[in-house]
Amino acid sequence: MYLLDTNIYRLVSDNDPLVRARLVAAGPESVWLCSINVEEVLTGYMATIVRLRSQPSSRNATSFTIGRAHETLLLALEALQQFQMLPYTDEAEKLFQSSPAKVKRLGAQDCRIAALAMTRDMIVVTRNVRDFAEIGAPCEDWSRPQGGSTV
Repeated sequence: MYLLDTNIYRLVSDNDPLVRARLVAAGPESVWLCSINVEEVLTGYMATIVRLRSQPSSRNATSFTIGRAHETLLLALEALQQFQMLPYTDEAEKLFQSSPAKVKRLGAQDCRIAALAMTRDMIVVTRNVRDFAEIGAPCEDWSRPQGGSTV
């Protein structure tokens, strides 16, 4: 079973051929996203909307519009729903909270994804294998050709 890190999910969204091929090979029943991924993805879209709202409308007319930002937000929601979803759990939060400060400095959200994966005996799929390995989560990088990408 695989839990995607948000950086790999973004490659899926961008139709990266290596990641897409590995996704197909793994099978949809064994690949998951979690509520942390949803939080990270939607936070980015919401920040864009807030930024556009704070700009004078004359500046919006020449760039990305607020209407387009809302369309993109809905497209992102639809894309996220194509995956099986896991909620972040209290058990994972306890594991995260018990992690040493050195590990948490690697990134709180990555640590939370790792904690959830470890409580579910899942492999994290990420481009950031070094940090996830340091956290203690088994991981693979699907953005590179197969072979030598598992930690």
